[in-house]
Amino acid sequence: MRIPSRELSTRTLLDLHGAYLGARLKVDPRTVGLHPAFLQATAALRAADERQRRALAELQEAQSARDYAAFVLDDVLGQFEPAVLTAAGRDRRGALFRRYFPKSLSLLVRLRPAEQVEWVRSIETDLAEATAPAALRPWLPRLAELRAKLEKAIDAWREASIARSTARFAERHERSRWLYAYQAVHADLIKAFPGARRKVESFFRRAPAPDVEDDPAA
Repeated sequence: MRIPSRELSTRTLLDLHGAYLGARLKVDPRTVGLHPAFLQATAALRAADERQRRALAELQEAQSARDYAAFVLDDVLGQFEPAVLTAAGRDRRGALFRRYFPKSLSLLVRLRPAEQVEWVRSIETDLAEATAPAALRPWLPRLAELRAKLEKAIDAWREASIARSTARFAERHERSRWLYAYQAVHADLIKAFPGARRKVESFFRRAPAPDVEDDPAA
């Protein structure tokens, strides 16, 4: 028996190799007793796979929300820049403009979301100071609101990322247990049919070479 490659997707392991072996055990009166234990391992792996797929989908949603919040904040910062430039007397190299835009806007909007939060927080701190230009102070509430939304989105993304890692680890653990159960069935069949190698091998679907997904029609 060739053990299915660990590189195969969990769906391939379950829907092809697992389904084939499970059905084969169930239809033979002499091996039906081996079916419940393997079925239990299969159910555990399928549940773990569904959890990790759900966690992946939730991570994508959280990342999308985070990136959208960052995009909206970038857009408002793009509107804030000309207001700062006006207050600075159109002098991009002057101290006032550089206080808010130490680098070009094109570079600043490429910051990672967490870095963007820190930059906007520094703008908020400056705008709250008495020395801040009066014309720029009305921007403070809007920037603070969007920065808070981005922070919340980042926190949600981090939680989803941790949940995804946890679910993925659990899925890999159940995959190892399933492969062990798969091999255990082989050992039990050898005991049940000593010397009947061809019969034992007939219970198992042909395993493909590593890194190649099995063809359901094979």
